[in-house]
Amino acid sequence: MDMIISFKEVSANCVIYCIWHLQKKLSDARLTERFAFINPALVSKAGMGETTKENRSRLIANRLMHAKHADYIFIPYNPDFHWVLVALDMRTMTAYYLDSMQKQPCDDLKEIVNMALRIHPPEKQRSSKREPTWVKVVMPSFQSSKSCRSHFDDSHKFSSHDK
Repeated sequence: MDMIISFKEVSANCVIYCIWHLQKKLSDARLTERFAFINPALVSKAGMGETTKENRSRLIANRLMHAKHADYIFIPYNPDFHWVLVALDMRTMTAYYLDSMQKQPCDDLKEIVNMALRIHPPEKQRSSKREPTWVKVVMPSFQSSKSCRSHFDDSHKFSSHDK
C-alpha cells in the first residue's frame, strides 16, 4: 500500500498482490469461477513481460482455456509506466478498457488480446465474432482542484475496515 500512496511506480508484484487479495474476497463469496485474472507481469509491454506479441497472446489464450467458466477475464496491463485494465466480458465479447488517463488502448494491448481470442475463442460467447468490441470506460477526471492523492484518500476511508 505504501507504494500506491507514495506515487512511485507500482510494480507488477504490487498489482499481483492486489489480485491475490481480490481473489481471496471472491473465494470467500464463492464467486471465483465467474472471474479470472491474467498475470500482468507476463503480458505487459513494460517491465518483465514476454518479448513477442505471439508469446504474450499465447499466455492469455492459455488462461482463457483454463478459465472456460469465467464470465469476466481481467487483464491488468502496463504499456509504459502506467497501469490500465481490460475487463473482458466473455459472453458478449466486449473488452471494457479502463484508463485513468483517458487514453485510447494501445495497439499492442489490442493486438495481444485479439490474437489470444483467435487462438482460443471463448465457449461462453453468444455471437460468432472472433474479436471483441472495445469500449473505453469513462473514468473520473482528476484535473479538478482536488488532487489524485486526495481522491484516493477519500475513497480509501470507506474501505478501511478491510485492513
